[in-house]
Amino acid sequence: MPIAMVTRRMDQGQPATWVKSLLLLGALLFALLAFYPQQARANLDCSVANVNMDFGTAETGTDVVSWTCTIYSDNPANTTLCLSPGDPYPGTPDAPAMQNSTGTLLYYHLFRDPGLTQPLTPAEPATVPVSMPAGIGVTTGGTITIYGRIDPGQTVASGDYVGDFFNSVLGFIAEGSSECQSSIQVGDEIYTGRAGTFEATANREASCTISALGDADFGNVLQTDTNLSTSTQISVNCPVGTAYFIGLEPSNGNDDGAGVMAGSAGNSDTPGYQLRSASATGPIWGNSATETSVGNGVAGTGTGAADAISVFVTLPSTAFRPDSYSDVVTVNLNF
Repeated sequence: MPIAMVTRRMDQGQPATWVKSLLLLGALLFALLAFYPQQARANLDCSVANVNMDFGTAETGTDVVSWTCTIYSDNPANTTLCLSPGDPYPGTPDAPAMQNSTGTLLYYHLFRDPGLTQPLTPAEPATVPVSMPAGIGVTTGGTITIYGRIDPGQTVASGDYVGDFFNSVLGFIAEGSSECQSSIQVGDEIYTGRAGTFEATANREASCTISALGDADFGNVLQTDTNLSTSTQISVNCPVGTAYFIGLEPSNGNDDGAGVMAGSAGNSDTPGYQLRSASATGPIWGNSATETSVGNGVAGTGTGAADAISVFVTLPSTAFRPDSYSDVVTVNLNF
């Protein structure tokens, strides 16, 4: 109280009414301060840690989302907590996506169940029941598990991919509604959750596939034929922008693409052939290619689709006994 600071001197015999007034003023100020309203607080307040579906290098992912609720009420709380993704970027609600630094899109979907049959969408949020006793500052918590899958059949460049869901909600489902709301009123009480950003990340490593589209068949030849040629194709599918180098290795292990064919048992004749690229008179196609160098192989760059590459085989001479001859060539794809 400021009474100790008063230095006014009373004349003898003067009524001391001013002291009483000062005491009343101090009491009034105390009363006003005591009942000044504080900032309103939700009766049930729930929050969640950062939500991040990290696929890593896998095709599927799982995110265990931790939530916490605190009650400030003389009444117990019984409600349904929900987690709803918001507006995806990039992509659309029906086709959310992640993108790399060059803008290449990688599409994925989120689910509420490990069998990946129940989509996670704003209209179909993940839910968990919450029951809390009455109390002031009483806290409880739990988890909501969500699942993800990279859409199959995508061939994209290697690198890091990131996507977001903006306006995502950790909230409540009011009675008679299916919408996940960040705040609802239950009687005279307010339940408050959070709105925020949901992130999805992935890392794609370069992944290429290669297959043979058929045999290189010379058919029936005469012993007088010379300088015969035939061809076939191989199919290569690599992510957009991925450099690759292809080597061909005959069964005899020759790195210059010079192989030999074998006939039936007891036949010692071994017709020799040569593998070539571009044409029947093109460069030899051997097996010195590596992950960083074409060597005597063939180089290419992925388009994200299957690319057909021709292989030519020449047979300089047919001076061998009648029989069926064949060999197996191994295709080595380096990327």
